[in-house]
Amino acid sequence: MYRLLIVDDEVGIRNGLANFFPWAELGFRVAGQARNGEQALKMIREDKEPVDVLMTDIKMPVMDGLKLIEQLKKYGFSGKIILLSAYNEFEYARRGLQLGVYDYILKPTDYRKIAELFERLKKELDGAGENEQCGTGGIYDQDGYDYKGKIVKEVKEYVEKNYAEIKLADAAAHVNLSSSYLSVLFSAEAGMSFSKYVQKVRLQEAARLLAETYSKVYEISERVGYNNSKNFTRAFSEFYGMSPRDYRNKGQNRNEKE
Repeated sequence: MYRLLIVDDEVGIRNGLANFFPWAELGFRVAGQARNGEQALKMIREDKEPVDVLMTDIKMPVMDGLKLIEQLKKYGFSGKIILLSAYNEFEYARRGLQLGVYDYILKPTDYRKIAELFERLKKELDGAGENEQCGTGGIYDQDGYDYKGKIVKEVKEYVEKNYAEIKLADAAAHVNLSSSYLSVLFSAEAGMSFSKYVQKVRLQEAARLLAETYSKVYEISERVGYNNSKNFTRAFSEFYGMSPRDYRNKGQNRNEKE
């Protein structure tokens, strides 16, 4: 059983998660509860057994979740960290990513989503244990990509194959992450939001079709995922600095000169 510490200043949420969730069935045991970061830090330092997973709220009195994580990193804490918060704000989640959190859950959330997350976490913890026994580490895979970089690479490839109908939820399901966590992770690693990347891929494909086919603009618009040709034209013009028709004409003129 992996040991779990739950940190939340809301006693109802804290007790509900600790006492009414089937942790044992997922391979976890609640090792303790804390009402703020300061109390959690004290418990981890004084506990004779290591905490494998810390699930902490962000907004708490005395010491918030992000400050707790910063202190734990200085202390050398090696367990997995999951942020639990009602604050769907990018800055909080991005800071959590910088500090190395495993995942980010928005509350209120249903138990099914928590179960899915911890099922995935259990497999990774089991795998990490096997890697340690074999002396293979586990921070990087055989191709040399770190965990976050590999996820972003896989998501980009998925978008490039499904750009016309892609949604964030689809991509998140593809890599077995929550939509909220993938959104933050992708922005932090790729340097642009998921939606901006989808738009980039769609418009680049549209530019190729304009240059290589005789399809009408509205047909290309629909083909790359825009239901409204006016929205497509506006987006294309902002991205390339000219309208789709001008882009096509410019390409044709260039070809004639060549």
